[in-house]
Amino acid sequence: MAKDASSPSKSSKTISLKTADGDVFEIEAAIAKPMKTVQAFIEEVNTAIIPLPNVASKDLAMIAEYCKKDISREIAKDFEAGFVK
Repeated sequence: MAKDASSPSKSSKTISLKTADGDVFEIEAAIAKPMKTVQAFIEEVNTAIIPLPNVASKDLAMIAEYCKKDISREIAKDFEAGFVK
């Protein structure tokens, strides 16, 4: 089951991330950049899908949303407070 966590534009590079529960997320490379584990994997291994065996789909969706808002500088105090909960 594929999920789109970022609505990437046609010209942007995307990265496929596979969660512990088997879902594959296509996210923009720019959104994945703050994810240090993902970046280390990209730098060390050349693969089509990056496995994230310790991350559930619901958590990856929230992380991708947070990174997207962080990159576009849209993080408001209320969003961050709700995210942390």
